[in-house]
Amino acid sequence: MKRRAFLKTPALGVLVAGQPSLGEDKRVHRESPGELSQEKGPQGVQQRMHPDFITYFPGIEYFYIGNGDVMGAIQYSPKDPQATFFGFTLMNPERFCRKWSSFLYHPERGLGATRLGVTIDDRDSAVDSKTGMYAGVKGYTVSPENLKSLKWKHPDNVPVVSLVWMAGECEVEEEFFVPHEGAIFFRRATVRNFTKRELRASLSLSLYANFGLFDEIATNEEEKTAHAVGIEKMKLMALDKNVTVAGRYDVRIDLGTLGPAMATHGTYVYTIRDGDHTLRKTTFNALWKDTSRYWSALTTIKTGNPVADSLLSVSKSGMKAVVARSGKMDAAPWMYNMEWVSDQALAIEALLHCGMVSQARTMLERNLKHSIGVDGRTIESSRWFGYDYTELNQNGMMLYAVWVYLCWTGDLELIRKYWNKIKLCGDFPLQEVFRDQQTKMMRNKREFWERSDTHGIEQGYEMAYQFWVAFGLEKGAAIARTVGDKKTERRWLDASGEIKNSMLNNPTFKLIEDGHLIKRRTVDGRWQQFVHPPDRKRMPAGSPLAVEEKPSPEPDTIEVYPIIYGFIDPKSDLSVNTLKWVEQLWNHRWEGGGYPRYNSTSEDNPPAPWPLASMLVARAYAEAGDDDKVWRVLEWLHSIGGQGGSWFERYGQSITPPMPPVNEVNWTWYEILALFTLNVMGLRPELDHFIVRPRLLRGLDEIRSRYVLRGTYLDLTIRRSKEKSIATVNGKDALVENNSISIPYPKKGTLTIDFSLAG
Repeated sequence: MKRRAFLKTPALGVLVAGQPSLGEDKRVHRESPGELSQEKGPQGVQQRMHPDFITYFPGIEYFYIGNGDVMGAIQYSPKDPQATFFGFTLMNPERFCRKWSSFLYHPERGLGATRLGVTIDDRDSAVDSKTGMYAGVKGYTVSPENLKSLKWKHPDNVPVVSLVWMAGECEVEEEFFVPHEGAIFFRRATVRNFTKRELRASLSLSLYANFGLFDEIATNEEEKTAHAVGIEKMKLMALDKNVTVAGRYDVRIDLGTLGPAMATHGTYVYTIRDGDHTLRKTTFNALWKDTSRYWSALTTIKTGNPVADSLLSVSKSGMKAVVARSGKMDAAPWMYNMEWVSDQALAIEALLHCGMVSQARTMLERNLKHSIGVDGRTIESSRWFGYDYTELNQNGMMLYAVWVYLCWTGDLELIRKYWNKIKLCGDFPLQEVFRDQQTKMMRNKREFWERSDTHGIEQGYEMAYQFWVAFGLEKGAAIARTVGDKKTERRWLDASGEIKNSMLNNPTFKLIEDGHLIKRRTVDGRWQQFVHPPDRKRMPAGSPLAVEEKPSPEPDTIEVYPIIYGFIDPKSDLSVNTLKWVEQLWNHRWEGGGYPRYNSTSEDNPPAPWPLASMLVARAYAEAGDDDKVWRVLEWLHSIGGQGGSWFERYGQSITPPMPPVNEVNWTWYEILALFTLNVMGLRPELDHFIVRPRLLRGLDEIRSRYVLRGTYLDLTIRRSKEKSIATVNGKDALVENNSISIPYPKKGTLTIDFSLAG
């Protein structure tokens, strides 16, 4: 069944943008908020919240800005009028929330009351969609008709969201940004007079706080601020001189008189958790300089390709936005409100790719301290699961994260401090309850994407579990050798080799069929090609898993993991056949691009493409040398991510409830950063040296980058050459073998590598 037909299925009780239900429900009042029919009156009207609580509408975008102490989200909804066209909200990154429990969501007004008002020459109140004038307030605000642009920009290397719109004959630019630390958020508005006469301008901004979080909401005439106090604390102020307050919510700035072609600005500041103390200790200009220095010291990768450069830029600013000062991180803001070791293991690597070394250390230590249990079990969905349902891939992924961190930083002190915990983590999957003595592989009733026997997953051997445990133990053995634990090194090396050999060569249980990798075998050696939930009524109503006759889990994009990480030769027949097998998932039940995570017939949500899964396949194609397929994914991501640069877990509505509301997941950023750092630039740190093995994608002829590696800067330039491959390190020739170089870590100073790659 194609997705278009699937979405017409009356059995679906799923909330789709623009419709309360896909089925007919005569009780639902379908008029938009504020549009009650005068003829009908209040009959049949239900109490409901403003639709801005919904995370997903077609075409909606979010810009995330944060620094570990505060996090902001800008909403842009150009297509569906149910959602506020432009809105803004704040969050405390140390406390996960849903969209409706963010600081500036208002139950009746949504995010609409967060728009800036601009008054020109004190003209009368009016409503005019073409100019953005709005009822009850003198002046203008942003609207679809007066919007000029909404995009990221990077003055002094600082990520800033720029919103430009017209207020009558004046242009307004709003800039949203945060300092590199501190619970404060800046919103600066610049008004430019495009006329040939003098104009008087003023600004107005309201603090419509969420009534579910705040009850003491008021303006303070003496401080010229608006504040909200309740479960949390929030304040709105301005840095300007001519500031007044009005009513319960409003802070206003008189910009004075603007001459012809002149511009002036006013700066608003939101603070949470008493963050305004930062402004009492320093100045705005000092904060800006410190923030510029911070961002200028991080990783830079310049490809000269606008698609690639945009993806890399938003991934770096996104990582800074979502990680709390404590190392805490919601795997999907407004969606999951939970943490996974697997997610954070790869986030640690992404932070290192960004040059955010201290954040990577904080997150790793937090995981080693709190997310590995006394038996070595790892946290998933912010809790522990029983042995039948624990995600065994996480143990291997955590070993990998520890190895990556040690390679990039050389911080052996942290590893020694938690070595006993790390050993527990590595040994956990090797227990007899998981590991079969005949096959040497791990088995249980749960798979990588968290389906279990409830969904029809049989007791068996999951490919992702075998790969990540074997791969992680191999890296863990190298760490054990470094800390001098020879016994653990030998134990883990032996187990890793046995698992890999059985996975690829066991005559009965190898995870290969018809020359390609497969997802899962049952304990009796059968390839599990179908999943049959024992009670389909327990599946989300109308989902493929509930209604398809023969739901299949195959193919699954996890089957490309061994290709991505060089576990198998990416040019081998096994790799080529696996990619051909997985390729059938492209546009699986839709049009427009993207891969699902697996065969959509076994989905517990409506069929939809997944950016994360698509990036996994793109990385595998990069290793295999199929540039066209890589660019197809990158260009698709760029097109659906718009200007915001955050990607939904899946591009389709969730069946909510019981499923969580679909929203952005951080993992897509990790894979974008890994693609360019590991698979394209070919920067591969090891424990005692690092390797540069680049492979430029078609259309990329030169990439200039700066990384933070072992406390020094690595300036790495890769360019295409018509001659043979040559490389220099600090101006001296380096030995190039098989298009790669191996270099010892520098003790100090900047290391400059210039690599000309044949082809």
